[in-house]
Parts: sequence; C-alpha cells; structure tokens
Amino acid sequence: MLSEELIVIRERVNRESPLPLYYQLAQELARVIASKKVKPGEMLPGNLYLARLLNVNYRTLQKAIHLLERQGLVKKVLHRGTFVNSENSTNPTIGFFYLREAVNMLVRAESLQKALAESGYDLTINGYDCPDYFEKVSLWEEVRRKHLRGAIVVPVFSQLCLQVLLELEEHNFPYVRFGRSFFGDKLKAPLVRGDDLSRTSQALKYLWDFGHRRIGLISAFRGNESEQVYLNFYREVPDFQPRWLMSLEFTGTEEQWQHYPGRQVARGYWEHNPDVTALVVENGFVTIDFLKEALAIRREVPRDLSLLSLTDWVGLERSVVPITAMHLSDKEMGEAAARVLLDLLQGQPSPPGETVLIPYRLIERGSVGRPSIFKGILGQRR
Repeated sequence: MLSEELIVIRERVNRESPLPLYYQLAQELARVIASKKVKPGEMLPGNLYLARLLNVNYRTLQKAIHLLERQGLVKKVLHRGTFVNSENSTNPTIGFFYLREAVNMLVRAESLQKALAESGYDLTINGYDCPDYFEKVSLWEEVRRKHLRGAIVVPVFSQLCLQVLLELEEHNFPYVRFGRSFFGDKLKAPLVRGDDLSRTSQALKYLWDFGHRRIGLISAFRGNESEQVYLNFYREVPDFQPRWLMSLEFTGTEEQWQHYPGRQVARGYWEHNPDVTALVVENGFVTIDFLKEALAIRREVPRDLSLLSLTDWVGLERSVVPITAMHLSDKEMGEAAARVLLDLLQGQPSPPGETVLIPYRLIERGSVGRPSIFKGILGQRR
C-alpha cells in the first residue's frame, strides 16, 4: 500500500464526526482497495506500522481491519499477515450501495452482513463519494460486472438515481430500497425505513404529557410527513400559532450541514417565538444549533425550554446538555432489509411498493422537563 495513500487517509479522517474512527478508517481503506491501488493478493503493511502512519491507536486499527475482513475485502493468514482478497467469492454476493458520508449506513451494513451470512450470502459494500455518482455509473452494469445476486440501495434524491433504479426493475433484478422513501410510487421495489409518522406523533404526545402546550417544530421540508402530523396534532387546539412551525428546506450529508447557517436560523426562530416552551427538531445536526442559541439568550434547558430531536446521533448524547431523541435501531433496520431481500431471492415477491416500517424508541437524556409555571399553559387538546 502506497505511503501517499495512507497520508491521504489520515487527512480525510474526521475525528469530530459522529461516525466512529475505526469505521472511517475501514471506509477509507476499502476505497483504496476498490481503486485497485492495492492489488488482489497483495499483503497490507503490518498493523503497528499502519496505526503509526495513520495516527491512531493499535486497537482502533485492529477494529478497522476486522471490519474489512468481515466485509470480505481482506483475509488474515496466520504468521504471515493481512492480504487483499480476490473478487471471486465462494458464496453468492449481495451489493450494498450507499452515499459514503451518510451517517450510520456502515453500521447498518454490519447488521445486514450478519443476517445475510446466516443464509449463505456475502455482502460487498459499495460506498460512493458524491450524489452525482449515478451520472457516471449504470447500476445495472455494475451489478452484472460484480456478479451480484441482489442489492440493497440507499437512494439519493435525484432523477438520475430514479432512472438507474427503474433500469434495475426493467431487468427484474431483486433489490431493496433502504432508509429513504424517495420517489413515492414510481418504484416497485420494497422499501425498508423508519416509521417517521409514528415517531413524530410519539414525540409530540410525550411533550404534551409533560404539560407543554406551545410546541414548535423545525421540519426538513415544507409539507413533509412530520409537518402533516404536527398540523393534525394541533388542528383542534385553540391559540395555536402557525409561526411555531418552520421548515429548513435543506438536506444533505454531515459535511454539508457544517456549511448550513444553523445558528442564524435558530437565532431568528427564537426571536420570533419567545413563547414556545418545547421544540421538536427533525434534523439531529441542527438541533445542536437551536440548543446553542437558546443558551446564548439565557434560556435554560430544560427549565425554560425543552428540546427533542427526531433523529438521533452520538453528538446529541455528548452535547453540553444531552438531548432527548427518537432512536432508530441500526440492527433492526439491517435485519429487516436482509429479511425482505432474502424473501425476494427465494421467490417470495413483496406487493409492489411494499414498505416495511421500523419503529423508533424515545431515548430520554434530560433535555425535556415540565414547562415553567411562569410561562402559563395555552389551550387544551381535545
């Protein structure tokens, strides 16, 4: 493995990312292997050397290599070292295609791998680096080249992505959409996703039962499922203020969110909604911005204000005030997708467009409390 490639890996790893360091290392090493800069059968440098050059501890490097081994990318030979595997596999192989920067997808792939292995299938993980991946690659040609038996695809919201998925369906290739419900009824492939409708309803009821009557919502997009549930919840509540609802009109990877002006958006929201006693935020990353701005204007959480995120990630747990969140199990997601795909491979087709919903569970972390008696209570829900 070329030293310059290792230096690039060291620079690409983000120690502030919610994605564990060893996962990031495994992703980057997998990228180098996929680029053919390390040939099949070639031995990797020793773990101690790799750990020193990548500026990580030995245990972290070991965990990364172990993950690559489980993905079938490398194999360990006793008393010799770690070698890059050839592309030939003794077991039929499933492809997992996902945007490399999508948090948690590699974690879910590990659960996928375990579930598929129990039925005699290998999993090859294909992380693409940018949303315009489908401009350059025909997914149908890719699955044929890799001799894949099936695929699990995390789509991006683009017309090109829709076109390549429709091409898979034209060739009756078995695949499952995973995690994201883009394209509505335009696709026939089954979809495995979190139960977002129930998630929002559960979060609002939780805050209402705490005594909050002025609950705000920060949604990702205007008119999405979260907004629909929110507006339906407040339909018969007197004194509801439409200004409590705001949409960000933005989505993207963690890196893209770092450039989003979340602090300014949060500041403007608090200026216009000083009466809100609890806030539900759909995106976990921007929840931190609303927390920081609330603290900046001296609103204590949870004494003056309660915060709840509809998307969980490790940054919420490590925040200056740990934030209560709706959590979706990566293990349950992975196992459900494997189960649905195995049914397809065994000739048990799902109804066209079938959706398998995985429930969220609420993780209490201390950012929700009862509203201050000085704030008063508006309205009664019927």
